[in-house]
Amino acid sequence: MPKPPKLPQGMPSAQQVLDFIQSSDIPAGKRAHGFYIDELGEGFLVEDNLAVNCAWPVHMHMATANTLRNNIFLNDGEIQLTFPRCHGFVLDRNVIVAGGPIQVENPEGVSAWTNNLILSRAGRYDQVANGVEKGEPCFVDATKQDFRFQAGSPALGLGIKPLGFSQVGPRGRAAP
Repeated sequence: MPKPPKLPQGMPSAQQVLDFIQSSDIPAGKRAHGFYIDELGEGFLVEDNLAVNCAWPVHMHMATANTLRNNIFLNDGEIQLTFPRCHGFVLDRNVIVAGGPIQVENPEGVSAWTNNLILSRAGRYDQVANGVEKGEPCFVDATKQDFRFQAGSPALGLGIKPLGFSQVGPRGRAAP
């Protein structure tokens, strides 16, 4: 998996979650969530984000009726999506690619999986909803951090929009 670009020095970690998750600086043996909606979080939309090298891109807890739309989650190892004590989540038009298994905790917390594309290179899909499209997203060149989709990509056929990175970073400033 490619290393994501470095974000500006001194940027608060909360700002990293706005557009681009970079977890390569997390100490070995530690885990971090890419996106986390906690108790009583309701009606949130997490949209158009990229999380690279993040084993736990989605952790929701006691949250209701939130939507994750048009995000890309990539990791060389496993990916966990956790929804303890949640209900009514919608996963719509996301790409999830893992070198290891893709695991969903409390799949009952997700009421709809629509037009998502997932790929476990290990062939393991633990508690992923039946009917979710499995396949290669066909990035233009992931090794050079070009996460646009090639012509004919199944992601495009599912209505997943390519992400734009011209405004990645703190709001109001272009990426370096």
